Amino acid sequence: GSSRSSMDYGTMLVKAYTRAWNPPAELAGRLHIITVSVTIAKSGRVTNKRIVKKSGISSVDRSVQATLDRETKFRAFPSGMTESQKTYTIDFNLQAK
Repeated sequence: GSSRSSMDYGTMLVKAYTRAWNPPAELAGRLHIITVSVTIAKSGRVTNKRIVKKSGISSVDRSVQATLDRETKFRAFPSGMTESQKTYTIDFNLQAK
């Protein structure tokens, strides 16, 4: 149903953003998590994006914002998702990168 499709779409988003993110190399492996909110339209276009919890390290926060600014289009929602748009909360985890 829509819930399963939405979870699968969310997983795809997390993977896409993680692949696209280029955090500062000198901070790799440190424990910093940056939380973002992204709203995606049914067409796959990003309609809203913002950092909701910063790391406190400006270079890391800028790298996340740059990723949000670059990644503005994803695949359209699968047929099982009936929403016209959906908002996802995504954690950018420096330690996991």
